[in-house]
Amino acid sequence: MSREQILKLAEPIYASLVLFVLTVGPVVTLWRDAQRFLPVDAAQSATYVLAQIPALMLLSVRSLRLKRSVSLTLLFVLCAWTLLASIISRYSAFAIPSALKTLLATATGLYLAVSFSNTKQLVIVSASMQIGIVLSYISVMRIWTDSRLGNGQWSGIMINPNFLGPVAVTAVVANVGLMALCWKEVVPRWKLAVILGILGVTFFDVVVLVNTHSANPVLAASMSTVIVASSYIFINRKAQRVQSFALQMVAGVGLITASALALLVYVFNGLVNGPVLPVNVLQSRIYAWQHAWQGGLERPFFGWGDGVAWGDPLFRRLDGWWTVELLAHSHSGYLETLLDSGVLALLLLIAYLVFGCLEATKRGLSDSHSLIIFTFVFLYIYLSIFEPFLVTNYFTWTILVMFLAGRVTHMVSPRTHWSSLVQDRS
Repeated sequence: MSREQILKLAEPIYASLVLFVLTVGPVVTLWRDAQRFLPVDAAQSATYVLAQIPALMLLSVRSLRLKRSVSLTLLFVLCAWTLLASIISRYSAFAIPSALKTLLATATGLYLAVSFSNTKQLVIVSASMQIGIVLSYISVMRIWTDSRLGNGQWSGIMINPNFLGPVAVTAVVANVGLMALCWKEVVPRWKLAVILGILGVTFFDVVVLVNTHSANPVLAASMSTVIVASSYIFINRKAQRVQSFALQMVAGVGLITASALALLVYVFNGLVNGPVLPVNVLQSRIYAWQHAWQGGLERPFFGWGDGVAWGDPLFRRLDGWWTVELLAHSHSGYLETLLDSGVLALLLLIAYLVFGCLEATKRGLSDSHSLIIFTFVFLYIYLSIFEPFLVTNYFTWTILVMFLAGRVTHMVSPRTHWSSLVQDRS
């Protein structure tokens, strides 16, 4: 086997492993015993960094071109602003490393976007989630420490059911997408066997998901699937104009639904809290949202610094502090962005998601690939209304960046890349 063949086989394995690491749970589990006696924040951060260094190096040396787009520009500005807000924060010694982890997770998403085709990306996402799910199942069956809560919820190696739930639902969505692609692309004699195999794995993932008792991933997946699947009848038509219009409708409906849901739970939560859901289900999140909003208004321009607000005594002593004594984050990706980096960062994030979705309607992908991408994007947009991107689940942000980054236009070897640079300079 040649060196190129070995690298071609090894790289998807590495990509799967790095996404597995970014599910957060494995790193926390790795350092859990040491954490009982010593502070291990630096060790955990170093683990994330070491896992992603190869991705950063590969991204930097390859001449792989993403489509130049408004969304990519907004993403770069968002990352720069997040770093700036962390540099000038009161606790910059803690905020800067957290911001650098955010930048690194973003770079890993771009690496995945430029290194693999859409189908390989889907396989990598499924495989990486499967590692965590299988290990979590083993930990539950063997009754490892913290693998199961007292009320029967499964957390596995992810420490918390709300960590394992997004992993399991991501695997389910990825597997469904793979089955849809197999139906169209796999040769007939292998089609049934491959689909049945993936279906068996999906059933296993659903069992794990159900046992987490985590409702947010199920709600987010259901909403995104309904919106995307309802448009298939139009996207499957031959006319290019009809397909393009249908994709634009998918993007519009998905974003409007996300806005309405966020408005409902953040502002008009009294319509849901009690009449629709039991008070004890949503109340702690409402306290977290209210406190995060108050903290965001306290420092609207630069925020408190990436990932440090909830450890800042001044933030902890704002009005209503007693309602969030046991909480460590805002339970919202959007409010956490506001809290960390201010209003401009929140607007940049929203603009990035909007332009990313709109640009995805113009890429000329097959109908199956387009629908799969939108399903994942809306899954994470909806999920982040109730859970933060980069506090509990780094991988959700990385995968979101990967799918919104666009298509690979061409790929050349590193040697050709450096040769072209030398020629350009000369």
